[in-house]
Amino acid sequence: GGPIAARMLCIDTKGPGDRLNLTYFLPTKLIHGRGAMEQGRDDIAALGGCALIMTGRSSAKRSGALADATSLLTQLGIRYKIFDEIGANPLLSVCERAGRLARGIGADFLLAIGGGSVLDASKAAAIYAANEDIAGEEIYKLSFSHPALPIVAVGITAGTGSEVTPYAVLTVDR
Repeated sequence: GGPIAARMLCIDTKGPGDRLNLTYFLPTKLIHGRGAMEQGRDDIAALGGCALIMTGRSSAKRSGALADATSLLTQLGIRYKIFDEIGANPLLSVCERAGRLARGIGADFLLAIGGGSVLDASKAAAIYAANEDIAGEEIYKLSFSHPALPIVAVGITAGTGSEVTPYAVLTVDR
């Protein structure tokens, strides 16, 4: 993947129709099935000691995925802060604010929980976090001093496959 590709995806399916368990690398590592987050614990632990968790306003909580993620991070001794301000069609300014927060807390990686909007926003935030010298629309130059922070993407909706692409759909504030 390019500079904004997610580095890993954990999908923790809990439904009664859960029949497919797999691990796939493309170069995004895809882990799917019941207990997927637990299966990715060694990969997550290797990313560092501090994470910024990015979510929307409620679906990560309601689905139980946020509780699963915070429980795992706590077990691994990874500090975290939750940024739950991502809405539909994420604003570039919100992505930049998340990136500044990640940099401010010394995040080693981002853990994004949600649908395409949250996953797309995390890609931009990962760039802003690693590159203090860029702001606003400068992100569209696609030339950065430092690679984006790694992203653990926990998709909780069926969508466009944001977790395995380097692309992000963002809204420019005007």
